[in-house]
Amino acid sequence: MQSLSADQRTLDGLRSSLTQSQNQYASDQQDYLGLSAKLNSDRTALENLQASLLVAQNQYEQAKQLYDASSGSLAEYRSEEHTSELQSRQYLVCRLLLE
Repeated sequence: MQSLSADQRTLDGLRSSLTQSQNQYASDQQDYLGLSAKLNSDRTALENLQASLLVAQNQYEQAKQLYDASSGSLAEYRSEEHTSELQSRQYLVCRLLLE
């Protein structure tokens, strides 16, 4: 009869170990699923950020090209305007008075 008790205790110990293992597995699985969901969310956020960065880079390049194209002609226009102003009678009189 004592051997049945020893067998019963062994069986109870195995059941307890199995239950603990199952609980640990379930906990680990929940942790994995949570991490997996966070990883997917982070991956989506990173992809959105990369897309936004690409759009911003394209907009910057377009703005830079427009600025470069317009600043050359604008500088030439200002230079011509400035030269003609300095050659006007009003500015000539002012320069002569200042000298």
